[in-house]
Amino acid sequence: MSLVGRCVHICADGSSTWLPWEFLAASYSCRILICGEVKKTVLAFTQNWTVVFTPNDLKTWSAIATVLKGMGQTILLVFDTSAPEIPLSFVRFLDECSSQGRQVITRVWVGQKAMMTSIPDAVFFPTDNSSEVYDYLSRLPARNGHGKWNGMSVIEFKTLCDTVASNNLGFVLSDLGESGWTLFWHRETDSAVTLSSPKMLVESLLHAAALVVRTLP
Repeated sequence: MSLVGRCVHICADGSSTWLPWEFLAASYSCRILICGEVKKTVLAFTQNWTVVFTPNDLKTWSAIATVLKGMGQTILLVFDTSAPEIPLSFVRFLDECSSQGRQVITRVWVGQKAMMTSIPDAVFFPTDNSSEVYDYLSRLPARNGHGKWNGMSVIEFKTLCDTVASNNLGFVLSDLGESGWTLFWHRETDSAVTLSSPKMLVESLLHAAALVVRTLP
């Protein structure tokens, strides 16, 4: 299942360093991270970003839109758990890019209570986060001609959670290619690392360190 060009929610806390690259793999011309504070953002240190933004006014959001316009056809846009609320004008801009087919923008929200702008096409839960899955599933609305998640009893779901966790798996919920919301599973270790060499890791850490230095008072 490819989630390139889709809206994805990673239901993880701020300490997560994991992105499901197995499902997000593409030749991205630009990888953008949006967060609140670089020095408090784990993702800034553990992934290879083209640019990191910490927007605090409409002018910065406008600059991000300008970067998106000029950085190619396929773009990864990740909102960290600390990212500020997205202005409506920026939401409309993203929707316009998507509807007109000018660019393929993969939107990823990281955080247990992410400020998402639309219903996600897929939701990922870390291996150790199964206890919160049932409530999340129950809140997802109907869409695309299908109803809400039919689900199962709490007892049945608890048994399923125990089985999934014992095999070091996590849940994925999606309706892509399905007739309704459907549960799948993933293994974090299958797609947790995107930096393919020690050299790339060092370069990423140095880049992140430079970003931190520029944000220090």
